[in-house]
Amino acid sequence: MDAYPVDYGANAETIAICKIRDAARDWLGIPRTVEGVEHYLQQWDAKLEALPAIYGGRTVRGKPEHATDLPPTNA
Repeated sequence: MDAYPVDYGANAETIAICKIRDAARDWLGIPRTVEGVEHYLQQWDAKLEALPAIYGGRTVRGKPEHATDLPPTNA
């Protein structure tokens, strides 16, 4: 809960605890099959895609516009 995509103010810690608990419950509740894990991952992909790609003027999801200027991370 680092103020992305919104600043939750004084409630940030409470909301973070709830989000972590909900994510753990979702993970523990999935069927332990390939389909179950794929469904879980698709849900998280959809949640991430729903967030803005740029926050506070910086890229937080996807490649930054200047990514071609950066050296490879495995160099």
